[in-house]
Amino acid sequence: MFLLFLISTSSYSKTISICDYFPDYCSNLKRNQNRPVNSAAPTQSSAVFSNPAAVSTDKGFGVESISYQTSQFGIITGTGIVGAAISNNPSNETFFGNGAQEDTMAYRERWFEKKQFESQKFVFSTSFNVFGKKKKKGLKMDAGIIYRNIPEIQTSYSGGGVAFSWSRILNFGYSEYRDAYVKDYRNQTVKSYAPDGTFTNITFDGTETNLLEQLYRVKNYVVGLNYGNWSFDYSWLTTTNLTTNDKYYVKIFNTSYFYRNWMLTYGLREEESTRETFDEELNLMIPEKFKYDGFLGIQYALGDHFVVGIFNNYYLLDEWSLGLTYFF
Repeated sequence: MFLLFLISTSSYSKTISICDYFPDYCSNLKRNQNRPVNSAAPTQSSAVFSNPAAVSTDKGFGVESISYQTSQFGIITGTGIVGAAISNNPSNETFFGNGAQEDTMAYRERWFEKKQFESQKFVFSTSFNVFGKKKKKGLKMDAGIIYRNIPEIQTSYSGGGVAFSWSRILNFGYSEYRDAYVKDYRNQTVKSYAPDGTFTNITFDGTETNLLEQLYRVKNYVVGLNYGNWSFDYSWLTTTNLTTNDKYYVKIFNTSYFYRNWMLTYGLREEESTRETFDEELNLMIPEKFKYDGFLGIQYALGDHFVVGIFNNYYLLDEWSLGLTYFF
């Protein structure tokens, strides 16, 4: 398992950080803590595709490739005035994102075979500062727009977000966007897993009823605190199925600690939904209203342009992922 991703970091404090080792890209500040919001998020995908206002406008350029059985790519850049991020890897079905309204058959197959969630989406986020960027103290506001293209149904959705920060210490963000879950079973033979992990093969015909489509809306709130070498985020996401009007909730607390060339991240996640969870004592998939997960990330700055790291449960599969970041 290999995870190559891009991280952007900065800070109000004068303590030593990862970016003291990357002054050309960090402006001698911790770039994570210079994000308008989501300062404690460990990857760009986990920060900027839930709230586009989190895209840093600081000058710089980087490439993100996330590989876990399959590869996904992204680019993030800033001009000093605007910032942009492009990826085929939104944060759906990751520790830091919302659930994608996945059907039970697809979810069970992913869980038992330890597959990450995949889609053909193309996602673009862009941000700009409204006021306060040049001030070290006082109120700052950023705004962003997010665009998601879903080729399976030839449909695009958009949304927006705002972020407010006070002296780069306190921050608050809100975003809202529409999205869709699409699963094409037409003319496919797939594994249908029972709760105990046994499966049978099912073949679907080519009728349109075997093209599943769930439209949903996501609202995301986040509050954060940067203090010295610490960043804290508490976010909650509400996903509304626009067909059934069912609501699903995710609450995430995570913190990152920066010490010299180390970055340590720890998170807790609560999901309230009708989705099943795997009971290790019963060795079965069972209905459970509340699901709880933890996340651990350890990263180390190596040389002038690389950060290596290891992550647990990024894809909510109890998996371990290896990370490498490259700035140029």
